[in-house]
Amino acid sequence: MTQRIILKIVSSVFDPLRIVAPFTIRSRLILKDIWQTKGQQWDEPVNAEERNEFLDWFSKLQTLGEITVPRCYFSEEGTPAEMQLYVFADASLTAMCATAYIRAKFQNGKVNVAFVIGKARVAPMKQLTILKLELKSALIACRLMQSVKKEHDWCFDKVFLWSYSTTVLQWIRSSHKKHQVFIANRLGEILDTTSVNQWRYVPTDSNPADCGTRGLSPDELKESIWISGPDFLKQDESAWPEREYRREKRVRGRISQCKRECSEGVSHRFRQIQYIQQTCEVSCVDETIC
Repeated sequence: MTQRIILKIVSSVFDPLRIVAPFTIRSRLILKDIWQTKGQQWDEPVNAEERNEFLDWFSKLQTLGEITVPRCYFSEEGTPAEMQLYVFADASLTAMCATAYIRAKFQNGKVNVAFVIGKARVAPMKQLTILKLELKSALIACRLMQSVKKEHDWCFDKVFLWSYSTTVLQWIRSSHKKHQVFIANRLGEILDTTSVNQWRYVPTDSNPADCGTRGLSPDELKESIWISGPDFLKQDESAWPEREYRREKRVRGRISQCKRECSEGVSHRFRQIQYIQQTCEVSCVDETIC
């Protein structure tokens, strides 16, 4: 088995909506690992370990037919009274992911959540920090949001984007400050298409985009929140995880305050030591003169 054969099989999976992206991303990660160790030697046989890892993935490929997603978002309940769009972003050191869901509220009070589209990308060969990858995943979420809005005739009543990275959320909220060029360029595009108030915090266990960054088997994918959407979207907005981010901000504020207090205390002690040293030097000079 060669790299050419592996790439041919990986590219043959037709999944325009990325419904099975958490599964197919694993094959692309295998291919990336091969390229990192051997380079792009297309007709060179891969070693036994890489071959067995790929064949294990390939053996599960046939079971993808058991995964089903309704063609219509909401076919039984009629016309929704309110339509909302939610896009989730996440990243790891190996992959970046974004996924979109439509949340429909009906006149009878019922709430339904439907999968729209996902997107998973392998992290660049040149290693980036996890924070920069989280920022890139937020940008992917913005572009995914624009695509969904463009391809649907609906006017969404609410549009929100969710990220696990409190650092990225803080960057978005402090775009007026000076950032590195890499960060500033991506923040500029993010804020061209979204507002600060549209970004919210989501914990990892409630973030469906996390599935696309770590990879899932077909059996795990069928039961995951990637297909059904996070459970909190089916609840009232008062139960949503916004409070977690606020608590994080309070903790960070307290840590900063402690750092300032410690720094001021050390500075005061240092000034005292300097004063003692200067006094000793003056005393030594006086004794020499005498």
